[in-house]
Amino acid sequence: PVEIIVQDDASTDGTADIVRTYTRRHPQLFRPVFHETNQYSRGRKPALLAFRHSHGDYIATCEGDDFWCQPAKLERQIAIFDSNPECILCGGRVYVQRDGQDHPHKIEPSLAPETLPTVGPLEMLRGQWWMRTLSRVARRSVWEGYVRCVGDDPAACDFLFSLYCISRSGMRQQAFACLNEIVGTYREHPGGVWHGAGEDAKLGSDLAVLLFALGHFDFGDGREFLESSFLSLARRLALTPDKNPAAYALYCQLQVKSRSGSIPGWLRNLMHRLGLPSGLS
Repeated sequence: PVEIIVQDDASTDGTADIVRTYTRRHPQLFRPVFHETNQYSRGRKPALLAFRHSHGDYIATCEGDDFWCQPAKLERQIAIFDSNPECILCGGRVYVQRDGQDHPHKIEPSLAPETLPTVGPLEMLRGQWWMRTLSRVARRSVWEGYVRCVGDDPAACDFLFSLYCISRSGMRQQAFACLNEIVGTYREHPGGVWHGAGEDAKLGSDLAVLLFALGHFDFGDGREFLESSFLSLARRLALTPDKNPAAYALYCQLQVKSRSGSIPGWLRNLMHRLGLPSGLS
């Protein structure tokens, strides 16, 4: 059995009526969630809200401006889970379509067919490849763990979910899989929440995600890549204490660590007061 959870976040363009029509036609498939007021603008993330209405053993995601194009996508991904109990996340290649262009801008992941099966969580952490949200399917147990860990924290987003999956994988290559075929299209357009955001807003969001991930997730030997990314973002933002005190404290800690490999007592005390880990490895 399959359930389709459609979440309408107080849209004003008639989407809710379309959802109701499909629900009447296929009540056994559709589980609509309607919000009278926009939840995203209040800091509540759609994916977390939708998950709380789900019952399936596997969770596939597709945001409103994207679409799937491979009819057998879910069937093939579930077959991978069934054949590999260690796999926790499965994606696929997608077209990236820019607004106003007749042809896809690129394909992601862009790795050669012979290379794709050889990459896993560690390579993703290093930025060598990525799974777009619309391509992913994850085990329910992964989502349950993510929700318990993140709760309603403002940092919750697709990027943070991917980092959680990386941490949960234990860096085992077999924990991730990716179909070697196009399964959907990711659309970039000015009306998109992420693509339409300003550069500083994007950098600030990524910084908040890394701050949460470094404080709550275990990346083992891969942690150094996130620390390096955090330092780079903080420098690009010209981070100061008034912008984000907790992020600035971690920024100072990582700078000291990169120079001397040890953390002075005053900085450890500050990290403790801010509720941040002071024993980075």
